[in-house]
Amino acid sequence: MELDKLLINIRQCEICKGKLPYPPNPLLQVGYKAKILILGQAPGEKAHFKNTLFDDMSGERLRSWLGVNNDDFYDKNIFNIIPIGFCYPGVIIVDGKRKGDKPPRPECRATWHPVLLPKLNNVELVILLGKYAIDYYLGKKTAVTTEVFNQKNRDNNIFVIPHPSPRNNIWLSKNPAFESTILPILKQKIATIIDHHQ
Repeated sequence: MELDKLLINIRQCEICKGKLPYPPNPLLQVGYKAKILILGQAPGEKAHFKNTLFDDMSGERLRSWLGVNNDDFYDKNIFNIIPIGFCYPGVIIVDGKRKGDKPPRPECRATWHPVLLPKLNNVELVILLGKYAIDYYLGKKTAVTTEVFNQKNRDNNIFVIPHPSPRNNIWLSKNPAFESTILPILKQKIATIIDHHQ
């Protein structure tokens, strides 16, 4: 199946209908020429209603981490952004309080990732963003911290970073080496790719 037709099918997907808090609204950004692939978790509630991934505080932090502006980030010829789950999965409520989003629904990954990812032949850099992408694509369940700082023992073109959510502020304060040692390398790789794109 051609990529354009596949994306139409994905954006019309309703396999999780009835299991989501809102009607299905699959969100992803895909361009055949893009050399950078971000594999994330699932859209948040704001993304669901804005119809745009990472158009929030998490997105601002992520773009800062990557060293890119909005124009480059939302250029599908530079960045593919593919969540594990394409639709907002809902929120976890504990004792009447919101405790973060539910895990991504597994149906997207199982149904669409195996046919979508092999078509992205131009990808040179993969960024695994957050626990769910790490667990699935590294094929093992390990702590985010362990994988973030395990870069030297992994393919040089696969980077693991925590989710940029404000909920991870404590993690960032406890792991300053992430911003001082990991991000500069990642930013340089991204800058080189973008320079060659222009």
